[in-house]
Parts: sequence; structure tokens; C-alpha cells
Amino acid sequence: MQAECKETTCDITRLFKNTEYLFRVRGVNKYGTGVPLQSEAMVARNTFTVPSLPGTPEILVSAEDFATIEWLKPESDGGSPLLHYLVERRERKSARWVKVNRDGAHLDSTLKVCGLTEGNVYQFRAPLLNLYPPYHRHPRRQHQSGLVSPVDDGGADVMGYILEMQEAGAEEWKKAHEKTLRSAELTVTGLSAGKKYCFRVAGINVNGTGDFSEPYFELHDDLKKTICLRAGGSLRLFVSVTGRPVPTITWSKPGVDLHNRGFIDIGSTSTTLIIDRSATISWEAPAVDGGAPVNNFIIERREASMRAYKTVTSKCSKTSYKIDGLMEGMLYYFRVLPENIYGIGEPCETPDIVLVCEVPLPPQKLEMIDVTKSTVTLGWEKPEHDGGSRLTGYVIEACKFGTDKWMKVATLKTTDFEHTIEKLNEKEQYLFRIKAINSRGASEAKEMLTAITLGNNVTLCFLPSAAGGGLLQYSSEGGERPGRKDPGAGPASGGPASSRLLLVLQR
Repeated sequence: MQAECKETTCDITRLFKNTEYLFRVRGVNKYGTGVPLQSEAMVARNTFTVPSLPGTPEILVSAEDFATIEWLKPESDGGSPLLHYLVERRERKSARWVKVNRDGAHLDSTLKVCGLTEGNVYQFRAPLLNLYPPYHRHPRRQHQSGLVSPVDDGGADVMGYILEMQEAGAEEWKKAHEKTLRSAELTVTGLSAGKKYCFRVAGINVNGTGDFSEPYFELHDDLKKTICLRAGGSLRLFVSVTGRPVPTITWSKPGVDLHNRGFIDIGSTSTTLIIDRSATISWEAPAVDGGAPVNNFIIERREASMRAYKTVTSKCSKTSYKIDGLMEGMLYYFRVLPENIYGIGEPCETPDIVLVCEVPLPPQKLEMIDVTKSTVTLGWEKPEHDGGSRLTGYVIEACKFGTDKWMKVATLKTTDFEHTIEKLNEKEQYLFRIKAINSRGASEAKEMLTAITLGNNVTLCFLPSAAGGGLLQYSSEGGERPGRKDPGAGPASGGPASSRLLLVLQR
């Protein structure tokens, strides 16, 4: 949420109401970023609510063109001090409520209402406002084109709608139509190309205009759940999408090419992402159809170690097909046979053998082994899963702390589990990450949690002792000394000051 925060408190905004969040905090010093501390799950919502209803307004004094009304204050302010009352009036024959105190700054429970017409019958009401939204009922929206009827009609039938629009950057909302809308759909015209607009809608009944409802995107509950998969498992996600004009649908994941990793199907109202052990093949229709149109294709497969083909499907009308149920790490051949009313034609086989595999999992346990003024030595372990294809190597990348520009610094063999990166800048801080490579591509990166500061020269040596034990001498030179210092250690003779930590090892 924030890259830097020097206090122990932080205000986090732009959260979605009634949505559950997790937060975590990391400490940062000049050596890098520490391990995060994570909070418990919490729901974003107000700690207070709407105030209770005020008393029914009563007429104290009335004349030809004014009336003074009074009401009782609410029993509860909802946990937040009242800001003001919003007094409204309407004529008996009208359905529209009109604000009386347009400035809104009214905290007294009496008000003189001017500008009335002699002989008319009026009704008054006084909703109130605190820091919580001022109305009790909120129309619910659904993600679809057009307008949607409110769930709560306020005790009377909905007579119509009011649609307002606001140009991006402007403060004023303008009515997008002249007459009250009777249907739950409207095409807004007269808009300027290249500009952004916001829209909101409110329902109308005999009691007045309800709360405005703004459009939003609602994600299905099934897509909010965390999905856990075993290494090499299958994943299928189906998402319904509606909108007008028809929205553009894309799938993406940082650092991963999903089009190569899985199968993506995009339609006008839905999209599907499938990542499993499958292969999608495509072909061209035969140039010669044998005198009758080709109306079907037969798909077959065989393992590389077998001679006989097995039928995958005998009914396929398209020129592409997705073959499921393949074994990871196995080698296959596929072939397609065209068919018309006269029979089955000659097969067309894949020219190359097909290996069913995915990109590997990231390497494990990336750690720093040694650091000097210009070099860093890293060590790691191989991934838990190679994706079904033999690993071909590793790639190490580095970036300076505080930037996001990653540079490839080494390409290594599969037998390498340790590497020294040279020609680094002294006293600079670096972040490192490593990827595993197979025939399908690169894995996700395994990244070090903390930055490494160059310039720390660390020496460990064991000094034998006459007592049968020994002394482990630790010294750090050329930079800031990590760890606890020995207060009794002084500067070394004829050289720079250094710190020493002596540990007695017992047999």
C-alpha cells in the first residue's frame, strides 16, 4: 500500500466496503527488508451507522408564504455527531421532494420555510446526516447493461428513474434526460469522444427520490476463493462477463505467458482459462475433398514407444481440437483423418514428437553464501517439480535496491547450485532472484527477501585450545559489522578498527 512509512500507524484508503483484507508490515534498515508481520483477517466497514429517525415534523406557525416547522432530535446519532438536517418538502399532488435548506448547514430542530404558495398543501420531512451515508435504504446493483430495479421500493411502487451523469474531473452532476424514465434502460447521446463520464441512477416513488446507485464491477463469490493445487495439478476458471459495448477480455499473470502455459477461450459473454495436462492441435482442411465436402475429422494419438494409434474422438467438425487426459512427461504423436460421405481419407501426422510438459516450479532455498566488496556468492536447490520436462539450466537476475529494473547476470547449467556474481558496485544494495528453465520456458522467480549490501568482508576461523575445546574467532571488516559487538575488543595493531566475537566451543 505504501512504499515508505516512518510511523507505527498508517491510514489505508480506497478499500472496498464489506471486503475482507489481510495486512502485513516489514521493517526496513540499510541492510534491506525484514520478514513481514501479518495481521488477522478484517472486514473494511464503518465503525458507526446511520442515526435513528427524527421525530415527525409539526407546524408551529404558518402564513401565506411561509411555515415554521419543528421536530424532535433522534434518540441515537449512530456513534458519530450529527452534521446537519436535510429538510425537504413536496406538494401533495407531486411525487418530487425538493430540498428546503440547500446549504445543508442546519443543526437546529426548527426551521422557517419560505417561498410557499397560498392554498397549496405541503408535506415536510427531515432526514439527517452524520459521517455515515444519510439514508437507510441502498438500491443494489448487478453487473449488467442498463438499469436494475431497486431491491427495496420503500413501501410504494417504483414510478420511474432519474439518471445523472458527471464528466471526469467535474464536481457537478447533470441530469441525462428531460422526462422521468419509465424503463430500466437509456441510451445517452451527445457525449464527447475521448472523455470519461460517471453515471448514477435513483428510483422514484410517491414518497420521492431514493438514494443514487453508481455502477460497479461485482466478482462472483466462487472467484474470490483461494484455490490450492498440487504441483502438476489442473486448473479451470470460468468467468461470465457482460457489458455494453462488449468489453475486451484478457488474461494475465506477472512473469507468466498464459497463452503458452494454458488454453484460453474468449467468447462474447464468458471466458475460460484451462491449465492442465492437455494439448491443443490445429490443422488445415484438405485441399482436395474427394468430390464431397469434408464434414468430419477423426483425431488419434499414440505414445512414442507404441506403434498403435488410439482414437481420441471420432466426431470433430472444426479444424482444431483440445486433447485431455495426457500423461505429464510422456512423448506423443497425433494424427487427423478427414471424412466425407464417401469415407475416411489419408491421415496427416504431426511431423515432430510432442512432449507434454509445463514450466518448472521455482528453485528452492535461495540464500547468500558469501559477500565481498564487489562479489556475492549465492546458493540454491533444484525445484520440487520440473514440469514434466528435464531442466536445461538456471538464470540469475539482479537489480539495485529501490528500483524494479532486473538484469540477467548469469546463465548456468543444471549441475550448478552455487555461483559467484562479480563486478558489483561497492556499498550498493542488490536484490537477487533465480529461475529454472526447461523446454517449455522459465519458471516463476525465486527472490531473496532481503537486499544484500556489498562491502562486508566476513572471516571465520577456528583456533585450537589447550583445554581441549577451541575458540571460534569472527571478524568483519570493510563495512558495517553485522551482529552483536564485543565491547572489550579494541583496534588491531597497525590496522583499521575491527570487532571480534569469541565463542568457546566445548566438546
